[in-house]
Amino acid sequence: MKNLKKIVAVLLAVMLLGALAACGGDTKTDQPTSGGDSQQGGNQILETGLKQVAELEIVAGAEEPATLEISQLTEAADNAVLADFNTDIQAKLTEWQQSLMEGETLLVRACVLDTENYLSVLLTKEVTPNYGSDAEVYYYVYDRIVDNKMDVEYAKAWMSLSEDALADAVNAYMEEGQKWVSFNADAFYVDTDGKAVFLVSCKVRQEGADDWTYVYVLKDGKIVGNITQLMGQIKQ
Repeated sequence: MKNLKKIVAVLLAVMLLGALAACGGDTKTDQPTSGGDSQQGGNQILETGLKQVAELEIVAGAEEPATLEISQLTEAADNAVLADFNTDIQAKLTEWQQSLMEGETLLVRACVLDTENYLSVLLTKEVTPNYGSDAEVYYYVYDRIVDNKMDVEYAKAWMSLSEDALADAVNAYMEEGQKWVSFNADAFYVDTDGKAVFLVSCKVRQEGADDWTYVYVLKDGKIVGNITQLMGQIKQ
């Protein structure tokens, strides 16, 4: 009789384990509608070869004209593409300086990533006081293979970054209570592994706050953080 009770107990235990396993196999976890978990997981900014080569701070009303010396653009005097890059940067600085309002300060940082096939220059422009938005980003990418500049539309095609894939990445990165108003991958650089890294300007609406514009860093179809975090780890 005791043996029979043991056999029955074992059979019941086996049946119970089988039922639990079946339930576990059919369980579906709802995917979050916001990207809170994705954003926290994505804040591990990728390693980058970018290096800061210049920094400029201008106070409104300063009489000295703003200039940035980026040796990678000026040392090759016979390179028309790099000369055009440098001319455009200096023109932007003049425009930005002239547009400063009383009490404002302009901070510009220049970063370079120079590889065998590509030269990437990023400028970040930030006017303070600033109440939350990230710095604006401007890019200049030179393709040594074809001896010409590269634009962001070419880089999107090169990396097969579709608008749907971009939208999916932005949606996945939104935190609880956030939603995007508009976004655009309007800058990029070529990393040390030969892949384009995109800077995505995204206007975000969040509960109880003004709309802010963030610049997200996207590589391999996934947002890995924002420009502030990226700039914080760049070597000088």
